Amino acid sequence: RQARHFNLVLNAYAESRHERSGVMAERLLERMAELYKTTGDDIVKPELQSYNTVIKAHAKSKRKDSAKRAANILASMEAVPDKISYSSCIDAWSRSGERGAALKAERLLKEMNVLSEDGHLDCKPDRLTYNAVIHAWAMSGEQDAGEKSEQLLYQMQKLYRAGDKEMQPDTWTYNTVIHAYANSSGRGAARKALKVLKRMEAIHIAGDPNVTPDAYSYNSAMNGLAKSREIGSAQMAEDLLERMESLSPAGRYIKNVRNVPPTALRNVQPDQISYNTAIFAWANSGDMRAAAKAEAILQKMISAYQAGDETLKPDVTTYNSLITAWSKTPSAGAASAAEELLDRMFQLYDDGDKECLPDRQSFTSVINAWAKSRDPSKAKNAQRLLRRMNALLEAGYENLRPNVYVYGAVLNACAFTYGRKGVKEEAFTIAIETFQELNKSPYVSSNDVTYATFMRAVTTLAEKDDPRRDRLIEHVFRQCRKDGQVSAAVLKQLTMGAPHLFISLMPSTLGKKAVYGMVSLEDVPREWMRNVRQGRRSRSSEQQFKRNTF
Repeated sequence: RQARHFNLVLNAYAESRHERSGVMAERLLERMAELYKTTGDDIVKPELQSYNTVIKAHAKSKRKDSAKRAANILASMEAVPDKISYSSCIDAWSRSGERGAALKAERLLKEMNVLSEDGHLDCKPDRLTYNAVIHAWAMSGEQDAGEKSEQLLYQMQKLYRAGDKEMQPDTWTYNTVIHAYANSSGRGAARKALKVLKRMEAIHIAGDPNVTPDAYSYNSAMNGLAKSREIGSAQMAEDLLERMESLSPAGRYIKNVRNVPPTALRNVQPDQISYNTAIFAWANSGDMRAAAKAEAILQKMISAYQAGDETLKPDVTTYNSLITAWSKTPSAGAASAAEELLDRMFQLYDDGDKECLPDRQSFTSVINAWAKSRDPSKAKNAQRLLRRMNALLEAGYENLRPNVYVYGAVLNACAFTYGRKGVKEEAFTIAIETFQELNKSPYVSSNDVTYATFMRAVTTLAEKDDPRRDRLIEHVFRQCRKDGQVSAAVLKQLTMGAPHLFISLMPSTLGKKAVYGMVSLEDVPREWMRNVRQGRRSRSSEQQFKRNTF
């Protein structure tokens, strides 16, 4: 047995990409080290290649601790690390999804630069190394991820201009910087992604074949605009789509584009993702024209598909985004339009288009559309859709099993029902039935939102002298405490619906705080909040509750 034989097995582990491949490779490396320690025979001594392959195996496996294990191997290497050692470890951090991974990857890059400046040229980073660190920032979701990525791009450009030919940024570099901006929540990030895209276009038109904007470039920029919700971002996303159409080889929708040679930017053929992203941008915009704009883009997709372009076939994502656009439209008839789209999806599915089968999101968005409408029958329509889901579930459509968001949407329709006494009584009955069904389900449990929404429904729909009002609110709050789902929203609904019960339902240790309504989430026993999602326990929620107490 020789080191090269062990290395072959290590490489097999690394290439397998199995979840445990890194662990298995590490164990084999430990066995090599033990054999060398026992025999003293250099023929089995772990080589640089051995360590690098184990780090690579960790980088390609999907264990949560893979990056940490790779970093430990790098730190404990008896052989002197080289560029492959560092780059593989950086790759592990970029794939890990761990908080702080990008910062750790960049620290390794800086370490490589220091070593190479000190004469260790086998540690000198190249374009792939920088690209891996940029990718780590792009995947981090950090607010400043775009800026961090672009700073690294500037470093690459500076080094390339200084004569380092290995540092020339390529399409992948620019695309990842665009993705970093699109994936961050920083102010103005979407517009910065757009600027990087325009820079790509200019560089390519100037004659650089290594930087060629493609569909991914445009789709990433559009995705950033779609998520930004900034004023005008949806229109900019649609403008990008139209630019892709004008620059595509097929030239289906040619427009006048100045300063672009006929063969330039030829890889920007818009695809299904392009159109779906533009539709989502309008759905997420809050613009009064959103539904009409999104519908027009869908019609273009359908026309192109019917003309023979199978890459532009609308799917469930397309229709779900359009339904969402209608669900956020305040105009009369929006809910009916959303439900018509749902019916169209089922018709397409029945006609053989399996990619248009509605899912939970489809139903939830339609129910939300009814909830936001002014239709006095909104609660009845919401419950009808829930019943339809249950019937389809019994027929074998497992993807349509209602979840907590579906039940929450139905309760929301009830909670915001206004009108005559008979209408409110019907909605009250539906709210009770829905809440009971939710709590009897073996597949889903109430959360703080459904508790708060049901309490609001009771407050809105039951008269103050209705004995059911206090009884239900007290019962539900006690159950909410038991389930550990007391949030600021739940406390707010308690004070609005039954303020006279507040003192008796709060811990006796609060004393005058409860009497004078000075309670915040900080005063609530942790046991009562143990299952509330962290984001809904924020300080801002506590302050909001304080302002609304009594």
